[in-house]
Amino acid sequence: MKIMHHIGLAVEEAERQAFLAAGVELETGFAAFQIEESDARWPAVEALARRFGAVDTVSTKFSAAELKGAQYLALAPAWHHGYPEPSEDRGYLAATYDLSGYCEACGTGKRQVEPFRFAKAPVWGKNDVLQLNWVFDEYFVKPEVWSALFEPFGIACRPVLLQKSGAALDSVVQLDVHAQAGLDLSHLTGTPCSCCGRTKYPPPSRGFHPRPQAAPAAAFKSAQYFGSGASASQAFLVTQELYAKLAAANIKGVNFKPCAS
Repeated sequence: MKIMHHIGLAVEEAERQAFLAAGVELETGFAAFQIEESDARWPAVEALARRFGAVDTVSTKFSAAELKGAQYLALAPAWHHGYPEPSEDRGYLAATYDLSGYCEACGTGKRQVEPFRFAKAPVWGKNDVLQLNWVFDEYFVKPEVWSALFEPFGIACRPVLLQKSGAALDSVVQLDVHAQAGLDLSHLTGTPCSCCGRTKYPPPSRGFHPRPQAAPAAAFKSAQYFGSGASASQAFLVTQELYAKLAAANIKGVNFKPCAS
């Protein structure tokens, strides 16, 4: 396991000279680079990143042995493609969800009752799985990927509609996952919403993902919510058996985080 930092900042001469002294050569303008936390340069780089107000995004790289040895793994998007429609004023919320239990303050409590709508068919490129912007607990796949890899595990799918016509797209489906399991979040501090009282946790970015207490299905979601502000999502997890099938098929567009043992 390696803890990675993705640093981005605007570089003028003062920043360039400071980072150069720390062993990192940057060009002036906007610069971005990646550095491992175990790198001998990291303490100096961390101090400079704070000093110059750089954006520091933390992620974790796992070994093949860690991925293969995990009983459960959480999905993480490798890309985001498009927006749920209607995207203006986030009209997709009322068009897609039952909002009777929804809290506008923290974003929890919505329940999907209608298919998602896309502005156009997705441009897959080399990818097989996608996640929309704003919707961080749902995944969309090619129909042939669903039928070959997910359907055998009892995972259903939902159609995806074209916003203008309402017709079902034949190039994408949504994974339809309802099963939930509680995660061990004893090491995280949640924040209760002042409006609805539901607790939300910071998204786990360092190290292993929190472990579920049990697996109710091959693919399932966390009972708890993660996020900040008015954004809330549930973690999306799979068993080792399903992960092994996806990895063997070299599925593109999604990454995996092993859960703690």
